[in-house]
Amino acid sequence: MAAGVNEADYDAWLIDIYKGDQFGSGFVDLNPNSKIPALIDYGADKPVRIFESGAILLYLAEKFGRFIPLDVVGRMECMSWLFWQVGSAPYLGGGFAHFYHYASVKLEYAIDRFTMEAKRQLHVVDQRLAGRPFILGKDYSIADIASFPWYGGLMLGWWPFDAAEFLSVHEYSNVLRWAESLVERPAVQRGRSPRRRRRYGRQAIVGGSRGGYSEDDGDLATNISRLLELGVIGINFEDRVVKGPGLYDIERQARRLVAIRKAAEQKRVGLFINARTDLFLGQSRDPAQSVGEALERAKAYAAAGASGFFIPGLANDALIGRICEGVTLPVNVMVMDGVPSNDRLSELGVSRISYGPIPYISAMSALQQEAKKVLS
Repeated sequence: MAAGVNEADYDAWLIDIYKGDQFGSGFVDLNPNSKIPALIDYGADKPVRIFESGAILLYLAEKFGRFIPLDVVGRMECMSWLFWQVGSAPYLGGGFAHFYHYASVKLEYAIDRFTMEAKRQLHVVDQRLAGRPFILGKDYSIADIASFPWYGGLMLGWWPFDAAEFLSVHEYSNVLRWAESLVERPAVQRGRSPRRRRRYGRQAIVGGSRGGYSEDDGDLATNISRLLELGVIGINFEDRVVKGPGLYDIERQARRLVAIRKAAEQKRVGLFINARTDLFLGQSRDPAQSVGEALERAKAYAAAGASGFFIPGLANDALIGRICEGVTLPVNVMVMDGVPSNDRLSELGVSRISYGPIPYISAMSALQQEAKKVLS
């Protein structure tokens, strides 16, 4: 996006590995290895799933023709350094970081072995960057993008323990200069704050599935499968009881979401399930009293395989902010009287806005007024 490629518009949301989000069925659909990151490209003829950082970077670079040289020599140099990073970085995290900091039993041999390997890698990068602003030379590339979170983050002290001091990273002046220059890039700064940059792209979201049109989980799965066969890749799925009053309790609605996710898995479709709660619609009580339950529902829905959380009826600025802060899923808000501006919603962390029937109602009202003028 920063390079002026509007077609690269994206959705991004936080997968909290400390909370186990990567093991949820929705994410495992994207990456069977349960590791971040993963990506689905809905802009292709058919949805394209990619996981592993190197694969994602190479795919995007080739798709948009950016950050990878076009000539054979430059391209191979870029891919060589990209795959060097892919093969080397695990020794930093799974090797050095694990045995030095995370392992409950400290093994001197393992610590010494991976400390030397970490310093060897830093030396390789330092030598490569001698007299070069970037890994390939004068041009910023996916080789830099892949390497920066590991080696740049280490140099800048972002690791959650004394790794920089222990490894004496100040000795690698070229890597430090490179890291300090990259962190100043606006795109790097935005990339480090995905929660405030989440967007929805060109997903074909079905405007409400009426609870799947069934109380029975088997029939629900069948109905969803039919939608998938028609090419649907996303649905709104509300928790209002089908043909009845009130909302499903959290456990029951979670089971319904599981049935939908399983149906999508059987069809091998990365279905986007925008889990809608009607807690704030038509309620006479103070909406602040429903925020706690909304957060509980969001957590359960995410664990059941939901991809987004829709809160129509909530207009309060502070309450919307509380939900955005407390939910790991992208949050969807419906525009209505009293709802903050789109810019403010973005600041709060809202990922998607819906207008519902408002444009239609506004258009019909304007048409009615014009008709009265003509007829009078």
